Amino acid sequence: MDESAPVYGLVSFDGETRRSVTEIVLAFESAEAADRFAHSSGIGDYAIGPVGFAVSVAAPAVRWRGDTR
Repeated sequence: MDESAPVYGLVSFDGETRRSVTEIVLAFESAEAADRFAHSSGIGDYAIGPVGFAVSVAAPAVRWRGDTR
């Protein structure tokens, strides 16, 4: 893969409400490649889009505080 070329990801949904993500698959060289993967893997409800990465390689500190609802 060319470093300047976009990278695509596939997000698989539960198929009922489209609110529950069941799987995220990275990295494809094109949206078409991700689509072929979904079809060959039997994934029915999914979305494909370009993947972005943080500019910094150091992730910010994240603290999980439990359910905040």
